Amino acid sequence: MTQVVIQNPVTVRVETPTGPAVVQTVTLVEVKDADATIVSPQVSTVQVVSVGAQGPAGIDGGASVTSSIVASEDVAIYLPITSDGFEGDSTDLTQLGDICGVTDEAILSGFSGVVITQGEITNSAWTFVTGDIIFLNGSVLSTVAPSTGYSQKIGQVIRTDTIKVEIEEPIKL
Repeated sequence: MTQVVIQNPVTVRVETPTGPAVVQTVTLVEVKDADATIVSPQVSTVQVVSVGAQGPAGIDGGASVTSSIVASEDVAIYLPITSDGFEGDSTDLTQLGDICGVTDEAILSGFSGVVITQGEITNSAWTFVTGDIIFLNGSVLSTVAPSTGYSQKIGQVIRTDTIKVEIEEPIKL
């Protein structure tokens, strides 16, 4: 009986002060049969011809990404909002894929306000259970997914009064 064992690849990156970097990946492959064991390294080498500039830093774990939205109707604080300024409503299929964040302040129609599009939002009145998933259910944030319209994850509870906003693609029900 022949047995093949492939070990996890090991990647080595060599930076040179005067030239491009070289990346080398080595994967050990063992072929075992009744008579002998043969170890055969498979090596692939890639030369990096240019190194780009460092990209921008991601958001801090506790930081939030915000946006300013002009409301098309009065939208209360701590509610999902569409990119065109309407209060989110999972029963309204015209809003499918249009939820862009959660209001961090009440926004009057015709005025702009702060919307959390990614990151943490805190409301001392919330009493969610840490770890629960938050959905848009009708026009409210809920731990219960809707049964009609569309289902959309808005985020996850990280403390009883804090949601980490991580808006996912909606699912039409």
